[in-house]
Amino acid sequence: MRRLDRSALRAMLKTGLENLFKDRDLMNAINVFPVADADTGDNLYHTFLPVYRELAAGKGDGGLKRLMAEALLPAARGNSGVIFSQYLFTFVRALEDKPEITARELAGGFAAASEEAYQSVQNPREGTMLTLMRTVAECAASSGPEDPPLEELFRKATARTRKALDETKDLLPACKKAGVVDSGALGFFLFFEGMGLGLEHRDIDTGRFDTPQSPGKTEESSSEFAWCVQWVLESESHLRKTYFDLLNPFGDSLVISDNGEYLSIHLHTSLPEEAEAVLASRGRIVRSKMDSLSAPSRSVEILTDTSVDLPPEIEARGEVRTVPFNLFVGEQAFLDRVEMSRGEFYRRLKETALLLKTSQPPPLAWLKAYEEGLKKARELLVFTLSSHLSGSHSSAEAAVRMLPEALRERVHVVDTLNVCAGAGLLVLQAMDLLRDGLPAAEVMAAMEQRKGRILASIFLDSMDQVVRGGRAPAAAGKIVRWTGVKPLVTLHGGTIVKAGALLSGRNGERKLVRRFMKTLEPGKTYSLGIVHTDNPDAADRLEHEIRRRFHPFTYIYKTAASPVLGAHAGSGAFALFALED
Repeated sequence: MRRLDRSALRAMLKTGLENLFKDRDLMNAINVFPVADADTGDNLYHTFLPVYRELAAGKGDGGLKRLMAEALLPAARGNSGVIFSQYLFTFVRALEDKPEITARELAGGFAAASEEAYQSVQNPREGTMLTLMRTVAECAASSGPEDPPLEELFRKATARTRKALDETKDLLPACKKAGVVDSGALGFFLFFEGMGLGLEHRDIDTGRFDTPQSPGKTEESSSEFAWCVQWVLESESHLRKTYFDLLNPFGDSLVISDNGEYLSIHLHTSLPEEAEAVLASRGRIVRSKMDSLSAPSRSVEILTDTSVDLPPEIEARGEVRTVPFNLFVGEQAFLDRVEMSRGEFYRRLKETALLLKTSQPPPLAWLKAYEEGLKKARELLVFTLSSHLSGSHSSAEAAVRMLPEALRERVHVVDTLNVCAGAGLLVLQAMDLLRDGLPAAEVMAAMEQRKGRILASIFLDSMDQVVRGGRAPAAAGKIVRWTGVKPLVTLHGGTIVKAGALLSGRNGERKLVRRFMKTLEPGKTYSLGIVHTDNPDAADRLEHEIRRRFHPFTYIYKTAASPVLGAHAGSGAFALFALED
C-alpha cells in the first residue's frame, strides 16, 4: 500500500490506542521518571479514552483535527499525557486536508508532530517519549524521495523505535538504576506499533509487553515539590515562552500543549494557588486538577473478599487487600490464597475424588481486616460477592456493627451483585474514581448505580461439580454428558440464571463471543474481564477472538477464576464480564 485514505488513518489510530491501553498496568508499574508515582498508564489511558470512544463509535468523519482538539487536549493528564496529546494533535493537523496520504506526507506529519512535542516541554529530556518521537520522524524522512510501501516504512520505523526504547534504560539515571525502560516512551512505542499492526490488519499481541518490571527507588523517584497541577487555559496569548517564563519560578516538569483554542498546562509545584493566580491574570481557567506528589494517599483503602478477580498485575502489587474465603477439600479447611493457591486448588479439583466446597469469611475475619485497615486509612471501601450467592456480604456488614460506633461510618460495604471479574471490573472503576479524588461515599454511590450494568456470560464445560455440590439434579449432569450440550449462565439481580446453551463445545469460544457481543450497546465502550477455571487455552482463544474483530473494549484482562467459582463450575469453564466505561 502506498496511499492511505482518512478512513484507514482513523482505523490505524484506533488500533494504536488499543495496543497502548492493553499495557496500562505495566506502564504504571515501571513509572520511575520524573516521579515514581505509578500513574503513567492511567494518565495515558484517561488522556486518550475520549478520542478512542469517538473512533470506536465510527465518529471523526467531521474532521480528525476537530475531534482531537475537542476530545484530546482538554482531557490530557500528566506529563506524558500533555506531551503525547500535543504530538497526536499536530500529526493529525498536518494530514487533515489531504484526501490521500503518502509516505512522504506521513514523514512530514511525524516531523511536525515531533518538533511541536519538543517545543511543548520547557526542559526536554532525551530518553523519554520525545526521543522515540524524533526517531520515528528521522526514520520516515530517511526513506528517500520515492514513496516506499507504507508497510515497509512502519516496519522499519517500529524496529528502530524499539531499539530506541531499549536505550532509554541508559539515557535516564532513574531508569538505569531501576533497570526499566521509560514508561512514557513505552506508551508511545505501543501506540506506534499498534498503528503499524492496524495498517496491515494484523492482530494485536495479547501478551504483556516483554520488558523488565522491577523498578526500585531512585534519586529521581520523588519530587521536591508537593503537587502535580494541570490547568486548561483560554487566553488570547498562546506564546509558550510567555507562560514558561511566568511559571518557571513556581516549579518544574513544565509542559504546555496548544490546540489553537486552549492551552493545557502541566506543572509540579508547591505553590499551586500562586501559580494559578498568575495564569488567571492572563486568561480564563476552564479546568484545573491537582494531585499530591508525596507518597500515595492512604485516605481510602479497598478491601474485597477472595471471590473478586482482579488483573494479575494489581493482585501481585497488593493494591487491594483481601479477606479469604474458606476452601474445603473433604473435611480439611484452607484459607483461600493464604493456605492454598489457585493453582493448587485446581490441581486438587482435577485429581481428588473428595468434594471441594467454599464458605464465606466469618464476621471476625472481616473485623480484623477493618481494624488493621483503619490504622492506615481514613476510610475503607469494601466489595463482596453477591449477597444472593453467599453470606460474605452479611458477614462484612455484621463486622461493621462490631466496630466502635465512631468507626462505623468510615467503612462502606458494596454488594457487587456479581462474581469474579464482574466484581473485579467494579473495583477497577472505583480505583479510577478514587485516583480522581472522589471521596469514598461518592465512589460507593457511583458503584451502587453501576453494578447493575455488569454483563456476564459463563460457559460450563460440564455439570459434574454443580451436581456434586447439590445445586442441580443428577439428571441434569447426565443429559449434558449424553448430549454434549454446554450450558450457558449469566447473572440477573445478583442471582445466577440460565442463559441458553451451545449444542456442542466445538468452537465454544467463538460462539460465546458472538452471543456476548450482541448484548453490548452500540456506540458505548466497555472494560472486559476474561476468567477461566483451569482452562487458560480457552481464555487465550476468547481474547484472540475478541481482538480479531471490531470490539468496543478499552481495557481487557484475563485471569484464572477464584476457587469460589471453580468449586461450583468445575474445571474447563470460561466466562466474559463487561462493564461500560
